[in-house]
Parts: sequence; C-alpha cells; structure tokens
Amino acid sequence: MPSSVIKSYRYLPGIQRLLITFVSGITYQYFDVTQMEFDEFKTAFSKGSFFNHSIKPFHRFEKLTDG
Repeated sequence: MPSSVIKSYRYLPGIQRLLITFVSGITYQYFDVTQMEFDEFKTAFSKGSFFNHSIKPFHRFEKLTDG
C-alpha cells in the first residue's frame, strides 16, 4: 500500500542507515537501523505507522535535504 507521508526510502545495509524522503520532499537519514527493522518496515501494511512507532523514537537521525 502506498504511504501518504513517505515518498521513498533506501536502506544502506553496510552502515545500517535508512534514508527516508517524505512527500514534503525533506529527506532524513536514520542511524543504526538493523536489517530486521528494515525488513519489517518494508513489509509493514502502513509504513508511516511503523516508522512512527518503531523507527523514529529509537534511532538518532539527521536531516539531509529540505523540501
């Protein structure tokens, strides 16, 4: 199911980094995201809900681009 808040995402397994671009155009990177967390995110029915409950509160992040 397409997300209403997440436009695209990319995972860098070698450095355990998740890059998320939101529909606003803003991109953030989230540090120390495990392969298991990414796999669960990728298969979640609602990526936005999974992200808000299981990734955002537990991982340090950095804004990469403005929208």
